[in-house]
Amino acid sequence: MKKFALENYPQIIEDGFLSCLVWFIQRLSFHAHYGGIHIKSAVADEETTPPGVKVFTGPMTGLRQFRVITITAWERSAWDQRPTMKQVEVMSQILGMEPQWFTDVTPPEVYLDNDY
Repeated sequence: MKKFALENYPQIIEDGFLSCLVWFIQRLSFHAHYGGIHIKSAVADEETTPPGVKVFTGPMTGLRQFRVITITAWERSAWDQRPTMKQVEVMSQILGMEPQWFTDVTPPEVYLDNDY
């Protein structure tokens, strides 16, 4: 994300990480023609936590977790709006990595029992 910002819009780096992240997600959404991009928390465990990621304890869950950019959704109302493989390829190119799978800190029942 930082590399992409430095190469394309270096002025945003001066505004801080949060501004850079929000800007990056907007650009990612624009280039991929996909609006279902979010920031969520994933469970931090010994097997799946990427090296160097900032891990914190969630105030509501008490779970060790880290932030991830999500491009898919558990919510039933969003199932028809999942990205196409072409959109995933564009996002992977911009992100410089293939999609990875992590465990959401929110239990699946929250998404499956409540149709948002």
